[in-house]
Amino acid sequence: MTMKIRSACPGAVPFIAALLLAFFFAGGTVAYGAGPALNIPRMIQECPHFSDYPGSDGVIWLKDLEYSLGADGSMTRKTTMVILARRGIDDRWTRWSIPVHEGGTAEILSAALYDPGSGRILSPVPPRRGQVNGIAFTEVLFPDIEDEFIIVLSLREALPKRFAVEDFLWINETLPLWEQRVAVNVPAGMELSVVSEGAGEPRREKAAGGERYTWQVLNSPPWSGRTLKSDDRAFLSFSTRKGTDALARYLGSLESLLVPQPPAAVRNILDQANGLKAGQGLIEWMNRAPGFAQGFPPSFVRPDIPGEGPWTDWEKVLLLHRWIRKAGWESRIHWLTAHPFDPSSPAPEAAVIRPVVELNISGISPFYCDLEQGSSPSETPPSLWGKHLYTASGSGLEGRTVSGSSAAEHRLSVEWVLDLDVNGVASGKADIFVRNGWVGFFFPGGRPTEHSIDRLAAELFPGMRFPAGSASFTPIKYGWKITLPAEPRQSIVSGGAMLVPFPGATPPWLGELGRSSGEYRMRFPFVVEQSFTLKLPPKADMVTMPVSVNRTLDRVKYEESVYHNRRRNTLSAGTKIVLSTDEINDSVGRSLAESVQQWMAYASKTLPLRVK
Repeated sequence: MTMKIRSACPGAVPFIAALLLAFFFAGGTVAYGAGPALNIPRMIQECPHFSDYPGSDGVIWLKDLEYSLGADGSMTRKTTMVILARRGIDDRWTRWSIPVHEGGTAEILSAALYDPGSGRILSPVPPRRGQVNGIAFTEVLFPDIEDEFIIVLSLREALPKRFAVEDFLWINETLPLWEQRVAVNVPAGMELSVVSEGAGEPRREKAAGGERYTWQVLNSPPWSGRTLKSDDRAFLSFSTRKGTDALARYLGSLESLLVPQPPAAVRNILDQANGLKAGQGLIEWMNRAPGFAQGFPPSFVRPDIPGEGPWTDWEKVLLLHRWIRKAGWESRIHWLTAHPFDPSSPAPEAAVIRPVVELNISGISPFYCDLEQGSSPSETPPSLWGKHLYTASGSGLEGRTVSGSSAAEHRLSVEWVLDLDVNGVASGKADIFVRNGWVGFFFPGGRPTEHSIDRLAAELFPGMRFPAGSASFTPIKYGWKITLPAEPRQSIVSGGAMLVPFPGATPPWLGELGRSSGEYRMRFPFVVEQSFTLKLPPKADMVTMPVSVNRTLDRVKYEESVYHNRRRNTLSAGTKIVLSTDEINDSVGRSLAESVQQWMAYASKTLPLRVK
């Protein structure tokens, strides 16, 4: 999460000389040294509450960041967060770990809990200094002392030897964000290069010693990741440097770090005679290897990575990259980025999300390994399909986009088997087949859980209830089969007439594509299909057969089918969308939108019956 300050600068970490915690109170107003002045009682009156965001455990009232560059080349970043929270909020918002950069500082200016009723302070929260495996850090832990409370945190970091003002920020956080303010002070003689989606245009004004760029973004909805679009999260990326030369040098320095010899447990894996199994075993072992607690920046890399864990996420990949070669594998490191780069765009270090490795050995096809993101140790996981990867090459970076394979490989199928009685009540089951790319979309980590199955059911069939714990799942080739007890809508019965509604899946992330326009990229091409077989009551006659729609459009096919088996007294019907590309231009987008609209309308169809 970007607002948990990313630390990606390798180097020995000195112990902090001192940390200062200071509060200034005046009628409910808190002044933060050089940070923004906050009037908590006024924010309580003007900012949204939980009633405006049902189901949310927190609302970010303010996220304020300010950047400046010192004469010695160090960049200062000041961060202030004000969060309305309630008991049960995710730990990522209450546990903050800020590692100290080599030669830099991390100073907590203010940390406290406030009463959301009166706006008065409940308790200051002193920071703690600590050290884990050679990493010095400052930690702030906010306790749940009330059912509802306000978190206020203000900190200042000095990041040495940056020689540039730069960063990458997500505009949408996992909580609703009411107001986000970003101020970038650019020294005279420098220009700021900016790439953004959803941040709007900055306000530019003259300032002492240069220019000041400011952004203000209001009422950003929470980001859940529930979209089929590959690059749909709003962001702001900026730097006083253009192009990738500086980033290439930094990434190259990480790749050239010396790594320790593998521990005994890894040596036992690598000593297997079968190199293929040894490498796969190492990948599985590294996925289980000890890591740092949630909240610690995954991008922190020590100059001397220890031979025993815990390791940060980036350190795990760098170790895998070197150690797997001992089993005879070829390994090449790549870097997943939040947006594409070009010679005129910014390329800040924080825009690099994580490293991945491209692996190859005789007996399998080359693949990308994205640790903790895939269930198979020898296949490219869905987390990378459609994503931007860069590879350090000489003094620059070479870019590529990971292919999402063919639509047929990414198939989502919903199959209903139902019995209809004379009272219009349907009963039976729904089988959902989730394959390849859809596995990563529905089941992060590659395996269904009770929570992820509940979410799948709620998304596919909004408004339809399923008894808790009633679902089951079994593995299938390239995915999973989920079985749910069917509870479709009640038929309308009047005299001897019956109007039976079609069971249909209407997920919001598919409906979104029916309203989209312009150019964008999908996570992967796909097939979505749904069908049902309905056993009719005895002596039931169909008044009219449903009308089918079939369209072949630009890179998109939409099909409907219906069949009445009089001998078995069943009706079978279905619909399908086939999207054969993951790159959506205006023409394909219109074709996809039309097909999705037909799909969503399918669920509103009805079957008229006459029952004797």
